[in-house]
Amino acid sequence: MQPTLSSLPSETRPTNSKAVISLVCGALTVSAIPILTLLVAPCGFPLALLSGITAIILGKRAQIEIALTSQKGSGLVQGGLVTAWIGLLLNFALMLLKLGMFVVMFGLPIWAILQGSKPK
Repeated sequence: MQPTLSSLPSETRPTNSKAVISLVCGALTVSAIPILTLLVAPCGFPLALLSGITAIILGKRAQIEIALTSQKGSGLVQGGLVTAWIGLLLNFALMLLKLGMFVVMFGLPIWAILQGSKPK
């Protein structure tokens, strides 16, 4: 019986670990952390910044390593970078929304009180 191409062992290249971590951090930035940003602003936004920047730095380093060593994981790097940038933009937008809500809820009533107390 002749061996077929599918039964022959293929060359296995390791997957770059920085690419995997970049994808995980990017996915956290775009999915779980915006929920924290909406619920608890002081907690969610710094976590989003930390995980997003980590995903971008590790993704760029992984791209260089993959190019030099021909490891697997270029798709993981692309996914990590895209999700990190989208997540960071989403979190910035949510923080601006929350800041606007804060100004409307607390700033306008205070401004109205101050305007009403001026002597005529």
